[in-house]
Amino acid sequence: MMLYYKALLIRFALLASGIIIISLVFCFTADTNLVYIAAMGLVFFLIGKPNPFKISSDMELPDEEKKQLFENTTSSKDDEN
Repeated sequence: MMLYYKALLIRFALLASGIIIISLVFCFTADTNLVYIAAMGLVFFLIGKPNPFKISSDMELPDEEKKQLFENTTSSKDDEN
């Protein structure tokens, strides 16, 4: 699980740094196309958000561990409400 966490962290850090660089270049050049590229990067952030189904499929968990993962996420959501 820790390896998966590190991979997600690196992926999001690279994506965020790319968006920051694009935003800085936009500030210097005022090229409106860069705004669209940065917006696409933000959409990738939303698409890449980890959820229990995606985690279980990426890690190829057995059925028992999938069941535990889904139970833990539903119980944590119940605690928030």
